[in-house]
Amino acid sequence: MQTTSGNNFKQGAGKAKGAGQEKLATDFKGLVDDAEELLRSTANYSGDGFAAVREKFSEKLADVKQKMASAQSIASDGYKQAVSATDEYVQENPWRAVGIAAIAGLVAGLLVTTYSKR
Repeated sequence: MQTTSGNNFKQGAGKAKGAGQEKLATDFKGLVDDAEELLRSTANYSGDGFAAVREKFSEKLADVKQKMASAQSIASDGYKQAVSATDEYVQENPWRAVGIAAIAGLVAGLLVTTYSKR
């Protein structure tokens, strides 16, 4: 059974994850675009050594793009599993989850109070 609060939790977590992933994806896309531009701008240079370096760089760039796509997929799957497991646990054990949150809040409050007095 899915409650409204469970849906809100997933939506809020999804928004936070989406913002971080979007920033990472944007930064990575910028890096890849710059690398591809570098390859295009060096296309007119000749020489066997230079052509070999360009080819190797191109292969490495394609490999990095593939690995990043795979890593993003794995991270996304792991995130979805963690959210689902947390939501399921809270749905099945609401009072235990409230107790854990209360204890965590108490410990955090004690730590902040202790360190702010120093």
